[in-house]
Formats: sequence, C-alpha cells, structure tokens
Amino acid sequence: MADKGFTLRKVLTEQGVTLNIPAFLRKKGKFTQGEVRETEQIAKLRIHIERVNRRIKEYHLFDMPVPFSLAGSVNQLWAVACILANFKGPIVQSWTLE
Repeated sequence: MADKGFTLRKVLTEQGVTLNIPAFLRKKGKFTQGEVRETEQIAKLRIHIERVNRRIKEYHLFDMPVPFSLAGSVNQLWAVACILANFKGPIVQSWTLE
C-alpha cells in the first residue's frame, strides 16, 4: 500500500509484489464508480496501517539519526519495534471487509 506518486509498481511487479495505490483523478474530472469503491477500500485499510505505524513510532527508536556503528542493526531494530507493537494487542476488534 502506498500514496499516490509511488512509482515502483514495475519493480515490485517483477518481484511478485502487488501495490495498492488510490486512483488518480488527473484531468478526467471525476472517478468511475469502480475507482470510488477501490479508493474507499484502500482508505479503510490504510487507517489500520497508520495505527500500526503510530504504535511502532511510540518506541522512539528512530527519532534521531542511527549511528553508523549501528547501521547493520537497523533491520533488527525495526523488527523489534514491530514485534513489540504486535504484543500490544489487535488494532481491530472485529475484521470484516465489505
């Protein structure tokens, strides 16, 4: 999932990764019904992604530049923050997609 303007779709597709980006309005004036539904679905899910990101940021591991001596450990720091965020319990109480 990414914001508009994220231009790595081709690279990600080659790796077998699907990228979900909201539709672009551009010059056509308005979205089709399908584009509106797709954008709403992405927005509903994006809220949860933002909640998880907020939980990870609460550990303040990346508030300052990471010293070069720890550069090799950045992925491990990120993994620890993600694991700790997961231990806080579910983001959503009941999960249903419409």
